[in-house]
Amino acid sequence: MLAGLAELIIILIITGAIIFALYLLLRILYIYTLYRALQATEQYHSTAPGLAWLLLIPVFSLVWQFYILEKLTQGIKGKFDANGRECGDAAYSIGLACCILGCVNFIPYLNFLTLLPYIGVWIVYWVKIKDFNHEMEMMLL
Repeated sequence: MLAGLAELIIILIITGAIIFALYLLLRILYIYTLYRALQATEQYHSTAPGLAWLLLIPVFSLVWQFYILEKLTQGIKGKFDANGRECGDAAYSIGLACCILGCVNFIPYLNFLTLLPYIGVWIVYWVKIKDFNHEMEMMLL
């Protein structure tokens, strides 16, 4: 009986470690996308692109994500305006929804309702920023 319980605990620990490693990898790739966008628009906002990596700090990132969203939106709009291109709201609304849902996920019991929408909005925002990065790279050519 105890041997079966010990095996179950080991399996749960390994599964948790794999899920955490996958989350961390995706988070790093996401922040790298934000970093590249901040780097491409550096002359249109007043923040260093490297500050995006502060999003890896737990709890602090809940506040910092709003700051990065604001600077990133300002930079994308500035870059597109300077090149005579239209970018809409530069994914600000979807980014704001992502930030808010990320904060709401820390509220017990409510997080069960907001986790899946957060993941969906996060992926959509990530793809939009990736698309903006691609468009900004094409502006340089």
